[in-house]
Amino acid sequence: MKLSLYIQVNRWITISEPSVISNLGYGTGVMAPGRMGSGVNDYSVGHNLLQAHVMTYKLYKNSYGEQNGKNTMCTGSLCILKVVSLIWR
Repeated sequence: MKLSLYIQVNRWITISEPSVISNLGYGTGVMAPGRMGSGVNDYSVGHNLLQAHVMTYKLYKNSYGEQNGKNTMCTGSLCILKVVSLIWR
């Protein structure tokens, strides 16, 4: 029996907890990297995170679209529900 080393990965999480990154990391500064600038930094970071997600989605779709994979961003408790629903489809 020959095993293939090529495995298709059809479920991707591009960014986990974007609100924690933007609000707590760059807004209030409570989490890493600890930068404070609520009202400016957190929105700018949130915008960049959305752009990164879209770029990753397009790259995956253009390069691996034939695999019919799924991409998502995990946001809070919905993350677990999204991942579980993606896995059990």
